[in-house]
Amino acid sequence: MNPPDPTPHPLDNTPLLEAMVAGVRFRKLRLDPTKDSSIMLEHEPSNKYDPFAVKVNVVVAGAAPVHIGYIPKSASQTIAVLLHHNVLLRGKIIASDIQNGLILIHLFVGTNAHA
Repeated sequence: MNPPDPTPHPLDNTPLLEAMVAGVRFRKLRLDPTKDSSIMLEHEPSNKYDPFAVKVNVVVAGAAPVHIGYIPKSASQTIAVLLHHNVLLRGKIIASDIQNGLILIHLFVGTNAHA
């Protein structure tokens, strides 16, 4: 039997989701996340607008993660279910324009994701 091939699969760098973070303009952020900043996701079942709401937090070196908005409602149920089933999701910021309330993210599945 041959050992597993350590070469990454060509789809390892394909995002599960590319999305604009919802609600950024309501957050009054004091930071402008930079391209390639890592993000963390947190299911927020107590959210009064969406029981599948998923918070997007940007990782800030030397500080607690900062809540920057939410996964769009159109994808929140899928992402919340994946989180509930402990599927490892990694993400990063692709582009950001805080003045206009725009943050684009990519989410990847698994440990080979480059986030």
